[in-house]
Amino acid sequence: MDGQDKHWENMNLGTPDHDFMEELKKQLHSIISQASQQAGLDVTDAGDAESSGSDFMTQFSGRKTMRNPPAPVLYEYALRMERGTNIVNGGALVALSGSKTGRSPKDKRIVDEATTRDEIWWGPVNIKLTERSFLINRERAVDYLNTRPLLFIIDGYAGWDPKYRIKVRVVCERAYHALFMTNMLIRPTREQLKEFGEPDYTI
Repeated sequence: MDGQDKHWENMNLGTPDHDFMEELKKQLHSIISQASQQAGLDVTDAGDAESSGSDFMTQFSGRKTMRNPPAPVLYEYALRMERGTNIVNGGALVALSGSKTGRSPKDKRIVDEATTRDEIWWGPVNIKLTERSFLINRERAVDYLNTRPLLFIIDGYAGWDPKYRIKVRVVCERAYHALFMTNMLIRPTREQLKEFGEPDYTI
């Protein structure tokens, strides 16, 4: 049993009037520093191209970024900063996503370009988007992210086999989005993060 497990073991849940949520939040506070140190948590200026390892990141001028925080830190930020966020009795984080509570398949767009044009099943779900329209939307997304006081950056691998896996970088404004992608992607080790370099795919 590691140090974090002992924190959960010591929770006083036997008292009938015990407030589970408050106790859980208290425990998160107590382990956040330890988790941050273990993960080598880094909060930097996103405009620093050397530390970000990607030219794409230089577009977020002056933004503060939290790079590859561990799950306890993301829980902490979500609980403190996002209205309606809670922890259920099984330990999972619950968040409000606003009016969009599910997939929006009819809003899916794929850039129509020469190298993949003949490989895609175009139709009512895979809808064509011109390269110019993509660049306009991408610029709008970057402009929006530049209005946010803090951005989360998650680096990970898609694909278990090292021969076929790709490196993915996710840039987002909400802690629960970062937590979701932390679960979806394979987390690199600390050594792998040092050599991560340029991602193959940026979200």
